[in-house]
Amino acid sequence: FMGMAPTNKEITFAVIDILRVVDGKIVEHWAIQDRLGLMQQLGALDM
Repeated sequence: FMGMAPTNKEITFAVIDILRVVDGKIVEHWAIQDRLGLMQQLGALDM
């Protein structure tokens, strides 16, 4: 992932998806991911 070697460790990754639906169709989609937490778990950041 992003040039990092695999660790074979399990991680958790929080995501929030927000959809706006009009007449039964998705017309907008927003997504927020905890990328800081992901990078910390992968060992890419030393915090």
